[in-house]
Amino acid sequence: MTRTFTNLCIIALALMLNNELFAQQKASRWSVSGYFGPGYTYRFTETEQAGSQLIVDTRDALEVGKFGYTSGLGLHFWLSKNFMLESGVSFANLGWSTKSTKIGNLPEDPSTFEKYNFYNLSAPLNLRFEVIKGKWGYYAMVGAMADFLVQNDRVLITENADGTRNRENEGEIPFLNDLVRKPNFSGQVGIGVERFLSEKLTVFLQPTARMSFGSLKDSRETVKDRLWILSCNVGLRLELGSGKNKVLSNRYY
Repeated sequence: MTRTFTNLCIIALALMLNNELFAQQKASRWSVSGYFGPGYTYRFTETEQAGSQLIVDTRDALEVGKFGYTSGLGLHFWLSKNFMLESGVSFANLGWSTKSTKIGNLPEDPSTFEKYNFYNLSAPLNLRFEVIKGKWGYYAMVGAMADFLVQNDRVLITENADGTRNRENEGEIPFLNDLVRKPNFSGQVGIGVERFLSEKLTVFLQPTARMSFGSLKDSRETVKDRLWILSCNVGLRLELGSGKNKVLSNRYY
């Protein structure tokens, strides 16, 4: 994971050393953004011990994905005409859901199920490549992030006969906080389309796939969960500085 961050930094430094696009001192290479997007999240579960495979198979039969979200604030730096370095802070809701609930020897109740929520605060480092430039821009993104689990809970949901739902927060997942990996790391890739509203302001749409490199819990656990999410983020990016940015000067309107 450390090697991934190091490689991204080396690429960024090489592009900066060869950059000749920002000769005007007043032109700013910096921009800031804010974004939010819904997503579908689940987990990839595996074990290296044959005796624990039954646990994995049982959970795969009883659990499904759920809807989550990602949001964040970004800080961007133009490295060259085609490359941008991105960082900032991200907040995401990840996890999974059960198909039904089962208590003791009672039969399963499909009208009730549980949602397992994991709230991650992350520090990303992404490299973005502009594929097509113009009034509409198209780009690809790859990166990695350090993830910190700041909150978790279980929510019991009951579907009533009239179509309404009751929600009961059952609190934190037992024993999880003592075993969780801090920090964890994840990788993400995405593609995006952006529309330049002016020389300073851009609106963008970015589908992103993100998955943890390491297990949610540490090495003491035989069954390992890696969380993932497919999200579609919508946001605004604002170019900073008062000078005319050469990268954007012929791209708006």
